[in-house]
Amino acid sequence: MKYRVPLVLLIAALVLLLWTGRASAALGFARVPATGSGVISCSDFCKYTSGRGAISSAHTGIGTYTVTFAGLQAPATGMVGLTSLIAPGQHGNFCVSTGVQQLNGGQDLRISVACYNSDGANLDQSFLVSYRTETTGNGNEAAYALSANDAGGVSFAYNGKGGSATITRASQGDYFVQFTGMNPDPSNGGTVIVTSAQAHVYCKVLFWSTTDPVDIEVRCFQRSGVLTDARFYVWFGQFSANGPFSYGYAWAEQPATMFYVPDPFYQIVYRAGLGGGFQGPANVTRIGTGQYLVQFPGLDDGAARNFIVSAYGSSTNICNLSAVSATTQGIQATVNCWTPGSGTTAVDDLFVINAGSNEFRFQ
Repeated sequence: MKYRVPLVLLIAALVLLLWTGRASAALGFARVPATGSGVISCSDFCKYTSGRGAISSAHTGIGTYTVTFAGLQAPATGMVGLTSLIAPGQHGNFCVSTGVQQLNGGQDLRISVACYNSDGANLDQSFLVSYRTETTGNGNEAAYALSANDAGGVSFAYNGKGGSATITRASQGDYFVQFTGMNPDPSNGGTVIVTSAQAHVYCKVLFWSTTDPVDIEVRCFQRSGVLTDARFYVWFGQFSANGPFSYGYAWAEQPATMFYVPDPFYQIVYRAGLGGGFQGPANVTRIGTGQYLVQFPGLDDGAARNFIVSAYGSSTNICNLSAVSATTQGIQATVNCWTPGSGTTAVDDLFVINAGSNEFRFQ
């Protein structure tokens, strides 16, 4: 008996094949609860894995966690994205990555996380985490690295265009990252993610360039605001680090404006699949001092979603999340920025936000 495959399915399969050839070799993300251990389950699309197993978390102590992606089959040399998900009034909390390891003969991958309150003490805290690895030199518009130690250097790096990666310590807590050979698409400035890999230290992006070589300045500091040498993960890409298929990103550069569309050069909203393409634009609403609602119109509310936020600029302010949600218009997140040393003091500031979704439309 012969079966005829609808043309729309053939086209969709081809599009998916082409996309996955460009996408990550492995990716997972999850929203992790502040307490409790076990398989992460949720009805509001809070997790995704390209692997074959479950995603589970373990609350190993006050403010310490492990997140395990079973069957991810990924090396421990990937990009970690991490943002604390705070309760109202807890501006001073943040989380850092304290280690990545393979388990079960390389089948599973585990990320260790520590979270702190505004006084620097360990605190139980919900957070969003993502992990991404890429196929070496696959030609895509992304690069990432982990610094070797607090003096700089590179522990490992990926560059989609086959170029080099260097990390140089400029002064205490201040680092210059360079990815050569990227030759970014001149139509878009891309996005940057910075994640601290040092206990009690927050790291943020101070600047990035949009031509070759790509230069990024990273600043790390204690909760008190004192600049501190630290290890960190850094990502540059012209697609989002936490988006398996659909994604969005934006540089929120107008902290005192009540409502605005961020600079088009530094934002993208992209929906994968048939009838997809570029959506948006992203928009930002200032809903209070240091509090912003960021919307990515056109990304489906019925798909798994994840957000990662990095504070931006020369200050020692910190930004994190207090809510993630969706409407029929798209997915959205509430961002909070605050001043270290006075953990409940909100402050208007700049930030970079990345959104990822497993949405892929077949019709």
